[in-house]
Amino acid sequence: MACKSGASKKPFPRRQSYPNERDITLKKEVIHPLEETFGGMKERIDRLEQQLANVRSQISTTRSGEAKTRKQAELEDYQSAVADIKRQLKDAMAKLKDRDNLLTERESQLEETQRKVENLTNQRKGDKERMRELEDLVKNLKKQLSDREHDVNRLQRDLDKMQKDMASTKTELTSQKDRLKTTEDELKKTKGVLRTTNQGLVKTQKMVDHQETQRQKMQATMEQMQQQMNAFSLSQGSNTSRLESGKSSDGEAAQKPARKKRPKKKPQQQQSEEEGEEEQQTTRSPRYVGSFNLPPLRLPPSDGPNMNFPPL
Repeated sequence: MACKSGASKKPFPRRQSYPNERDITLKKEVIHPLEETFGGMKERIDRLEQQLANVRSQISTTRSGEAKTRKQAELEDYQSAVADIKRQLKDAMAKLKDRDNLLTERESQLEETQRKVENLTNQRKGDKERMRELEDLVKNLKKQLSDREHDVNRLQRDLDKMQKDMASTKTELTSQKDRLKTTEDELKKTKGVLRTTNQGLVKTQKMVDHQETQRQKMQATMEQMQQQMNAFSLSQGSNTSRLESGKSSDGEAAQKPARKKRPKKKPQQQQSEEEGEEEQQTTRSPRYVGSFNLPPLRLPPSDGPNMNFPPL
């Protein structure tokens, strides 16, 4: 019976050492209590088997029937107790196997978790590198954004200046339009004045032409009258000379000096004298020359500042 118990054998093979503190804690919490329970059961089995061997030896030495019956009953009790203990041991081994499977599963999960942790660690390192790259990119983008904001502010200032210039240009354009409108109105008025002035000039020109015609007629009449007066003065002079010559023949010529004859005027001198007389007559009475009654020269009033306009 001592050989069957297998007290010297190990209940299960040893696992590999756990480098992790969690594995050591798991071993302490799960495996050690099972080993202690299994070890106590082995001791009880060994003790019961020893007692059973003693009972058998006593049965073999005892010859009486009662002692044999009693010992046989005790043996059966011991055998049932051993069967119960074996059954409990089997259950404990099954539980230990389940715990071992659970531990194996936990180990695989732990290994997978370690792989995940390693992957996450590597991924974290990569994420840190990418984070540094992103930080550098953010710094560059912030710098570019600052430059763009500076450019936008400069463009906004230029736009405000352009808007102010445009507003001033619009104001100046409005004032120029007003001045142009005023100039157009003045030009319309000036055109009306020009039209009226041209009409007056036409009338004045007609009047001047009429007066020039009248003056030429008057000059011809005055020349004719001057010729008649010259002829009359010549005839008067010849008569006077005859009378004086007759008186001198009677003896009076010696007492009185002879009257000088008036010299004849040259045609050019006579014309200049006539023009002088005409100017004197025109200066004395501008409205009446000789026997002709001429109207005065009337010019239209000057409304504008400058009346020297070209003819239309």
